[in-house]
Parts: sequence; C-alpha cells; structure tokens
Amino acid sequence: MSFETVAINTLLMLALGVPGFILAKIKMLNDKAIKPLSNVLLYVCVPFMILKSFLTIEYQPQLLSNILLALLFSFTSTLLIMVVALLVFNNKKIVGQKIYQIACMFSNCGFFGLPFLAALFPGNDHVILYASMYIIVFNLVTWTLGIFILTGDKKYISIKKALANPAIIFSAIGFVVFLCKLPVPTPVVTFSNFWSTMTSPLAMTVTGIRLAYMPAKTLVADWRAYLVCGLRLLVAPALTWAMLSLCGISDANLFNTLVIACAMPVAATTVVFAETFTPQPQASVTTMLLSTTLCIVTIPIVCMLFLI
Repeated sequence: MSFETVAINTLLMLALGVPGFILAKIKMLNDKAIKPLSNVLLYVCVPFMILKSFLTIEYQPQLLSNILLALLFSFTSTLLIMVVALLVFNNKKIVGQKIYQIACMFSNCGFFGLPFLAALFPGNDHVILYASMYIIVFNLVTWTLGIFILTGDKKYISIKKALANPAIIFSAIGFVVFLCKLPVPTPVVTFSNFWSTMTSPLAMTVTGIRLAYMPAKTLVADWRAYLVCGLRLLVAPALTWAMLSLCGISDANLFNTLVIACAMPVAATTVVFAETFTPQPQASVTTMLLSTTLCIVTIPIVCMLFLI
C-alpha cells in the first residue's frame, strides 16, 4: 500500500476532528462534552461496528481459524511491548513511570483503530472482525495486567469489568451468530450500519475537543512522552510485524489488521485509569494527545514498511 494512500486516509481521519476543535475553541463545546460523547462511542457506536462485521460475513473454517489466530497474536504482541515498556521505564524515581509503561502497552484500537481500518479498507469486514479480537484482548489485559502495573495492587483487578465491556458482549453475540450461521434480518444489519458509520466522526470529534483544551507547551515539554510515542507508534508495530513474519502468517487481512492496530496512538483508557488511580495523571493526557498528533507521520511509514 502506497505512502500517499495511507497518508491521505490518516489526514482525513484527523480532519474529522477539526469541527470539534473549532467548536471547543469558540466555546460552543467544553471539555465536559468529552465524557458523554465517549460514552456514546463506547456503548453504542463501537459495539455496533463490531457486530456489523460479524453479521455481514459468512462462516468459513479458515475464517474461524484466523479469528483464533487474531486472539493469540493480539495477546502475544501486547505482552511483547509490555516487556519492552517495563525495561525502558524501570526507574521508580521517574514521575509518572507507571503511566508511561501502560501508555506504551495499550493502543487506541477502538476509538481510532476501528474507524481508521474502516476508512483504509472500505467494505472489508474481515479487518473489522480481526480488529475486534484485538479489542477483546485489549479489554481483558487493561483490566488485569494493565491496572495491576499502574496501581501495584491486585484489589483493583476486575475480570467482571473486562468481560462486561460492550465491545466484548457484542463480539460474543456476533460470534454466536457467525458460528451458528443464524439468519439475520436486513433491518438489523441496516440498524447496525447506521450506528457504525458514526464511529469515525464522533471519535475524532472527541479527539479534537481534547486537543483544543491541551496547552501547546505541554506537548513539547516532556521528552519521555516522545520516547513513549516512539515505542507505541513504531516499536510496537515493528515487533508485531516481526512476530507475524516469523510465524509465517500470509493472510493479508489478518497480518495488516494486527500491525495497524499496534500502530495506533496511546489509548484513551490510559487517561481514564491515570485520572482514577494516580495523583498526577498529566503524563497520560500528554502521551495520548502527542501520539495522536505524531501518528499523522508514523502510520503511513508503518504501513509502507510493514504491510503485506
């Protein structure tokens, strides 16, 4: 895939955030709008995008095998970057050390990754299907390993919250429909499609509002945030590419989906966890917004170098 094609799609994605940025700057939207809009994304748009990918694909044994491989490699790639993050940020004296570690580990595979994949591969529900497996792993790991790394306390680990995530619930429903070859009424598919098409503009509107309320000097003051971005945006997809190549994965949809999912900016969940469990959450906001800005350059580079 050419650098130009990916760059245009990346810029189009980020351009969707411009209205939210402008409305925030002229005080027609404030930062309090972020939470309700994010809730619509989390509980409605992303789940229906995942569900639609299952509803529009016919069962095939090879597809089922790829789904299981997507789960396996998603988990393995997360562990690989976790090891790197723990080694790089191993100094406990660093303010925000734990935040930097989980920022490296978790990509914005839901709010940014799914819309980007849908734009880059229009009409290809296979990539959304495989990306939903990455999201399942993301939710399971964030509420277990991720929250333990951040807090150092097992009491905050919540399997219930991980499994109760809307993305996982809708993935389970879709998987049953897919596996049992259940007929799906056209209105159900249409309804799911209506909500799924809202994911990209709504996700980027939230990003635009966040950027509008972020002081510019914050984005350039923390050199460790740039290190996080390097690990998150370049090292993580490179490791995933190496792992998939060594394992002989030849299915382009599966290979490319996992590489791109790993190349996404820092997850918004990092900010939520940092604000909830740490006294100084600023590093989480900085790394998320800086990585979102830098991905304009890094995502096209990753796609040019690592996609098959």
